[in-house]
Amino acid sequence: MTDLHTALQEARALALALQERAERMPGGRRSARQTRVAEAQRLLAALEVIAAHTGNEATPPNAAGDHPFHAGFYPTDAGPRPLYHLSAEDRLRVVPQLDAAQCRRALALPGLQLTVQRALERRLRQLAREGAA
Repeated sequence: MTDLHTALQEARALALALQERAERMPGGRRSARQTRVAEAQRLLAALEVIAAHTGNEATPPNAAGDHPFHAGFYPTDAGPRPLYHLSAEDRLRVVPQLDAAQCRRALALPGLQLTVQRALERRLRQLAREGAA
């Protein structure tokens, strides 16, 4: 992790993934499931406090429009927060919709999954064959 911005992004993605995984746990072990969901929610809340006190946000201002994996906005009391596709599965679904410039920006992202990198390179070759690159 290179800086606080990247660390907060990765920690939020991990916390959301943990919460999602805990919510999909089988119902037989209800107390363990509730505990994991609560832990993920506390982690998310702690990350928000850290971001607020350091003056950093998990996403830089005005980055949403330039980010190839931008997924929308989430309304908060402090204003809308941009959302991003972070998992390889989600990103792979987005790749076929990207143009050549977006593919190049995506390839420059830190921590890009290898499968996503390969899909982006295939997409660039496809666009080059079609004459769009």
